[in-house]
Amino acid sequence: MCMPVEPSVRSVSLQGRVGGSRDVPALATTFGACLLAAAIGYVTADDPYFAVAVFGGAGTMLFAFMAPAAICLMLVAMTAVSVQYAFWDVTLLGFDLQALQKLALLAFLVPALLRYGVAWFRLLPMAALAAAFLMTWIWGDPVDVLSPGDSLKALLGLTAPLLLMAVRWPEREAGRLLHLVLALPIISIAVGIVFQATGIQPVVLKEFTGAPRLQGANIPAHLAFLAFMALMASILLWKKRPHGNAFLLGMMAVHFLILLLTGTRGPLIASMPLVLLLLADMARQFFRGRSGLVVPLAGIAVVLGASVLWQLDNLLKRSFTRSSSAGIDLSGREEAWRYFLERAADAPWLGNGLGSVLLANDGTLYGGFVVPHNEYIRFYHDCGIIGAVLLFASLLAVLGKAAGNMTAGMKAYWCAMTVGFLLYSVSDNTLSTLQFMVPFCVLVGAFGAGGGSARASAAQPVPADPPPQPLPTNLDPEVPGNKSPGRDGPGRTGAVHE
Repeated sequence: MCMPVEPSVRSVSLQGRVGGSRDVPALATTFGACLLAAAIGYVTADDPYFAVAVFGGAGTMLFAFMAPAAICLMLVAMTAVSVQYAFWDVTLLGFDLQALQKLALLAFLVPALLRYGVAWFRLLPMAALAAAFLMTWIWGDPVDVLSPGDSLKALLGLTAPLLLMAVRWPEREAGRLLHLVLALPIISIAVGIVFQATGIQPVVLKEFTGAPRLQGANIPAHLAFLAFMALMASILLWKKRPHGNAFLLGMMAVHFLILLLTGTRGPLIASMPLVLLLLADMARQFFRGRSGLVVPLAGIAVVLGASVLWQLDNLLKRSFTRSSSAGIDLSGREEAWRYFLERAADAPWLGNGLGSVLLANDGTLYGGFVVPHNEYIRFYHDCGIIGAVLLFASLLAVLGKAAGNMTAGMKAYWCAMTVGFLLYSVSDNTLSTLQFMVPFCVLVGAFGAGGGSARASAAQPVPADPPPQPLPTNLDPEVPGNKSPGRDGPGRTGAVHE
């Protein structure tokens, strides 16, 4: 009797075919990896800087999609260094480091917007800038030295940090970003010490007036931006959680001292509305019976008074070494404001074109005055009356919307911070400098996302004697039908839908 052999042969051949088909993806992956390695090797040998930029950027973008929160923390931390001053002669792919920093903000914030969602209302300032750009180039008369490409670059650079404000941050990520804002001035000083040790730049700058000015890894004005925003963040966070938060009280004292040591006068004036409101609020609570506030209240008053007395000589040197028609040394701002206002009068309604202010100084002014150090004059010059009104109205609308989501006690603090921002914009480049705009947009995005939950819970009346509810057998809040406070709807992420 003969045994059948052919079926087994067929099964063996079939198994070989199946096994071979399983090897195809592995072979394709290996082949692709070899091609990629060859491409990296070729490009690296030809232009190593280009290779690092391209492949490093691609890898970072991939990581940004996997961990958008970590990339955002890195982007915010980068503002602790003013790369355009510390490494002014470094370029990559034809871009200076500050331009690359703004491009990174535009690119790497996209994954965060996709992951956490977009607060569309907070895109109003970006829309206002885009509208001003289009109106000037369609109906206006931009200056001849400004090209559409340069104006578009200015638009992208100004809108890049505004994306931070548009992300619907979850409460946990918002808290991390706010605490990083608190750390930015300290990081700058720590990096500045390293820079001084390596000969890049001194951590303390001695000005021509003889006044020493702390600058860290920035310039004094930029460190003042970081310290001002950190001071605002610490006060706002204390108001949100006022009980037993000695850490935030310490941060207030540290950042006010850093602000004084920079010798920058504008932020000291701009911080007064919120600082005075804080002291008045603490005094009011103390007289209403919160005796535990006597120590922080006295401590803050002593630190403020001692710091001002300590730095009074430097402030007087910076204010009265030179004379001006204003009666006080404004570091050349008075002449710069007059000059840029005269140039803005050539196109009062639609402006000279976004970015034209960078080309306006024909040598009449001191070379350090590339911009007027007054954001109202700057955007009047670039965008005209219409564009400037659109921009500042949109910013106030976003800030007002954020205040509307807050508890009554927080609103006064938020309004005082807004007044400080408007005052600061009179004497410095708040909207056009990353060291101010990045932490400012973090503050607006974080408090705008988390400010509404407290108000919503406070607005809902709690029954005096709620009836007992039967417990569900399945306590998993992720199961449909189990409504758990804080886990369902907007409260699940801490975001407030606008």
